[in-house]
Amino acid sequence: MEQLQNFPFSSIAEALEYQAQTRPEKTAILYPDPNKDSKEYASLTYKQYNNIVNNLADKISKYLPSCSLDESITCGLLAVGGLEYLLSQYALLKLSNVIMFPISARNSQAAVEYLLQETKTALLLTTTQYLSMIEIIQQKQQFQSLKVIFLDKDDFKTEELLKNKDIECPVTSNIITSRKDKDKEFNKVVVILHSSGSTAHPKPILLTNRYFLATLALYLYINKDFWQEDDVILVWGALFHLLAFNVTVRAVVIGLTYALPLCVTFPPKPDELLLNIQVKNHITALVTVPSLLEQVTRELLSEKNSNIGLKPLEKLKYVMYGGAGCPDELCRTLVDNGVALISVYGATEAGMILVKDFNSYDKRWKFMQLPDIRKAFVRIETPQNSPN
Repeated sequence: MEQLQNFPFSSIAEALEYQAQTRPEKTAILYPDPNKDSKEYASLTYKQYNNIVNNLADKISKYLPSCSLDESITCGLLAVGGLEYLLSQYALLKLSNVIMFPISARNSQAAVEYLLQETKTALLLTTTQYLSMIEIIQQKQQFQSLKVIFLDKDDFKTEELLKNKDIECPVTSNIITSRKDKDKEFNKVVVILHSSGSTAHPKPILLTNRYFLATLALYLYINKDFWQEDDVILVWGALFHLLAFNVTVRAVVIGLTYALPLCVTFPPKPDELLLNIQVKNHITALVTVPSLLEQVTRELLSEKNSNIGLKPLEKLKYVMYGGAGCPDELCRTLVDNGVALISVYGATEAGMILVKDFNSYDKRWKFMQLPDIRKAFVRIETPQNSPN
């Protein structure tokens, strides 16, 4: 894909490094301010974001097992979410030979064990919320060598990490890739996500830098203004799922601002959703799962908020949902009130396949486009007994 070759970087980690160098004072992250009961945002610039991530990567590197230059180490991440989760994801991406593996916090112990064993996870980043589970897992023979870091203890606490936001710390690995190694870096496996496991054990899915960078290119093929540098994208989704994590990648590639949910713990409660969508933060678009979109719509249309209505959603460039279907009644209510509602369709294995353009918006919320560059890889079949 020609657009990938034009990027001044060839990995997710390089993209963050690039933004820290080219727009150091630009706001990168909005996160709930614990000093204000998580009801207002605090922020990190790209330089501060990169500094913290590099410092955290340096701390994590001391727990990694020794290995050869060609050997990969899988590092798992098991937590609910929040700023510490996002920082940990990017710290792992900064480390050479490390594959970052976010594990759904909704998994059973049996599913977690299966995934750890299947991926040969050597190091697990988690919180004391999962201490009892981890202690049971580590007693088993196959997990005797599993090392664990607790993100809510000692130097790994978020408040401790934030103290280093203005302290530069170059990571131990060589982040900037030479031009001759660009294809190698594009095709390097850097992330493992897993399937839902609704019918069997969750299945690990190996993903490359190319996978994530190419997804952005697909959006820009439909509309070059889909993601812009001055955007502030609010995301209501779990960072261990593709929907939310993918937007973090688009943020560091474009250089826009990524806003975490304004809540004490994920998922946000209805009153937190209502506050989040109204707080003064210059948010330009919302990316969410349908269940939270339904909750905030219900709150906005409730009698106690009749003076507000759906104006906070209507003023956004678009509201994008994914990860599940959105009820027709909810969609109809939103588009009839002027909300630019966009559905995105894809799969973890294949990435984004279909999406709707937000320009020249019409009310056919189920209408989506297949980018021309995807057509060679997609076949649409109509069942023989279909009336259409």
